[in-house]
Amino acid sequence: MKWKLVPCLITSVLLVGCQQHQWAAGPGTDASTYGRVNGACKLASMGVATPGGFVGASGSPAFVGGMVGGAMLASAIGSAIRQNEAYNACLEANGFVAVAPQQPGQTQPQAAQPATQPVAYRQ
Repeated sequence: MKWKLVPCLITSVLLVGCQQHQWAAGPGTDASTYGRVNGACKLASMGVATPGGFVGASGSPAFVGGMVGGAMLASAIGSAIRQNEAYNACLEANGFVAVAPQQPGQTQPQAAQPATQPVAYRQ
């Protein structure tokens, strides 16, 4: 029974880290400020409060351990999602826009106004 959860856990961990954004300076934003804004947004997202929780389980030690472990994993994934959303919102609030990741052979990604050539950064 324990080994049936391993593929599910591995898949969950891999899916959490799959999405990456590239950020480009939006209209009226200076691309040279990305380093400062990126650092400030990382700090702000680390301060996102994680809501407390409670898990109650009774039964065999294996069942209780599984319930508590599953709750901890779900809480960790939820916390990572909240931090990522806070980081993304912070960058957007500072004038940066998410663009599609650049594939090999493609030209530089375009931001909201194609009149200026954006500088793209990976998260």
